[in-house]
Amino acid sequence: MSIIKVHGFTAVAKNGITTIVPEMLAKQDATPTLEPGSMRRGEDIVTGVIPVHFVSAAELVPVLRPLLPQDSHMAATAGTNVLIVADSASNVDRRVEIVARLDSDNSSGIDVIRLLNASAREVATTLETLSSKTLGSTPPTPGATTAFAADERTNSILLAGAVATKLRYRAIIASLDASQSESETIKVVPLHYANAKDLTAVLQEALGSQAADTNGAEGASGGTLPNVRLASPAGGPSALGAVRITADEATNAIIVQGPPRDVTRVLGVLTQLDVRRAQVLVEGIVAEVSGSTSDELGVQWRTNVPAQGIVASAVFPGKTAGPIADSFTANDAVSFLTGLSLGYISGGDLRGLIRALSSDTLTNVLSTPSLMTLDNAEAEIVVGQNVPFVTGQFTNSDTTPDNPFQTIQRQDVGIKLHVKPQINEGDTVTMDIEQEVSSVAEGSSGADLITNKRAIKTSVQVDNGSIIVLGGLIGDDARANRDKIPFLGDIPLLGNLFKSSRRSANKTNLMVFLRPQIVRNRDGANALSKIRYEGIRTGQQQQNRDPTEKILPNHGPVLPEGIFE
Repeated sequence: MSIIKVHGFTAVAKNGITTIVPEMLAKQDATPTLEPGSMRRGEDIVTGVIPVHFVSAAELVPVLRPLLPQDSHMAATAGTNVLIVADSASNVDRRVEIVARLDSDNSSGIDVIRLLNASAREVATTLETLSSKTLGSTPPTPGATTAFAADERTNSILLAGAVATKLRYRAIIASLDASQSESETIKVVPLHYANAKDLTAVLQEALGSQAADTNGAEGASGGTLPNVRLASPAGGPSALGAVRITADEATNAIIVQGPPRDVTRVLGVLTQLDVRRAQVLVEGIVAEVSGSTSDELGVQWRTNVPAQGIVASAVFPGKTAGPIADSFTANDAVSFLTGLSLGYISGGDLRGLIRALSSDTLTNVLSTPSLMTLDNAEAEIVVGQNVPFVTGQFTNSDTTPDNPFQTIQRQDVGIKLHVKPQINEGDTVTMDIEQEVSSVAEGSSGADLITNKRAIKTSVQVDNGSIIVLGGLIGDDARANRDKIPFLGDIPLLGNLFKSSRRSANKTNLMVFLRPQIVRNRDGANALSKIRYEGIRTGQQQQNRDPTEKILPNHGPVLPEGIFE
């Protein structure tokens, strides 16, 4: 082999036959392909496939190429990150040993690079774009793989990868974080959820600002706050500069102008404040639970009036007065009216009426309010009337023909519910509640209007979806009346025929049932809206299917189906 190699030839084994071919053509022939685990010594021409794990295979080609004979071949594949070497078995085996020494994990963990001027989020986005543009559609090699992450809290870049790669990216980061030549920069930040005008006031107070220039120019459609001097971090100078914050209400955006470092800090605060707030659906039932009893027992005497044909008359609760002679037959029959009514005939001139009445009143649901509001935001619902109350009047006592007049003030009378929910840890809700039920008293009018009012003002804490009851406004009214004929009603035992007595008691308790339900996202809001929507739609469909005969056909409108799909 050494003799023929001196003359530029080599032996290639193929199908059990050894062929002598020029060395220049040997690598193009069907030479054996060996993996690193199957390498062997010798002068046979072989093709070695050497995988590279930690460094780029393309970077090893210029390092290993000078060590190979002129007639050998070496190439790198970027997709699989392997080296392909065609040479004698001994030379290929030596190259495998060299690659094993060079292919080592030389990364040193994660580097944390704190930025002074630039925004960590913007720098990380730029580096990701640069990395994707550089690699294009080619899969990354292990040696070139680099990971970036932005820590907005400390305004730092987290960098992971090989040492050589990290050094290159460190230089890029330093260039991006260089102090800008201009003294100020300006940023326009469109807000997604918060209100621009409210947020500017919060920023001025939260950043510990001081008014440095109260004569700033006004914004396009929002107010301009004075220059904000940010407090310095520990170890820093006494002031980092002045930042001007302007709210543009037309576009709901905030304009931040000032030194780059201070603007970056303000933008970080903006990102944390401009978040979607949760909502709370407060469902309530306002009920008046009253228990009233009335008992009446006595004897009423009437004389017969032949001209009207009335034997006796009685007035029952909720009924109108009318003749009851028709209720009695000629044979002195008994008739049962509202309550219990008994009558009898004696000589055709007098009638006796004994009445026993007992009535009970239970629960009256006054309102079922329901309202949705943002977390920590006040909400109010009013169901009632706007009633005018006379607050003053003018009457001219002279002979001049001036017209008298009255001054009035309108007030809401009805059911009011004012609530402010606050979502706490563990899905509990603290609610500040003001509940009022008012009405105009019967028999009052003009300047003498009297209102009946029941109100609750309290703060409660309840779990999400649980029901809490507020009550205790109890009114207790007891009355006793007695009617009798003078002298005759005072006769023992027999006097009971000439008198009647009435006792009544009325107790009222205002009960308010509330249930808060937290809504954190769009799906939750749509689910609740769908339930109410389908309830109304079902009621409309049932009304149209009412089998009751009507003169005109009933084809009322029905809400469309599937708008929440």
